[in-house]
Amino acid sequence: QNGVNCAVFRNEGSDRGSDLILAAEEFAWKRWPGERLYTYVNPSKVKGTCPGYCFRRAKWKHVDTLKSGLMVFAKEPRHA
Repeated sequence: QNGVNCAVFRNEGSDRGSDLILAAEEFAWKRWPGERLYTYVNPSKVKGTCPGYCFRRAKWKHVDTLKSGLMVFAKEPRHA
């Protein structure tokens, strides 16, 4: 994958995951302006029925599923 790997994310509180992701995007784009953001979701580790749901709510796109089963989600910078 090309861009910034946003791998360190885990919602352990009561905040909506999508809200936390949106806040993290702003931080990442200040640090790495204009870069594509991406992350991996392991469906076997998700409690819900829709793996990557919080990323989807934050307008990330499911762009690939690897042979390992990991799902790749990405978001392009606003100007792209």
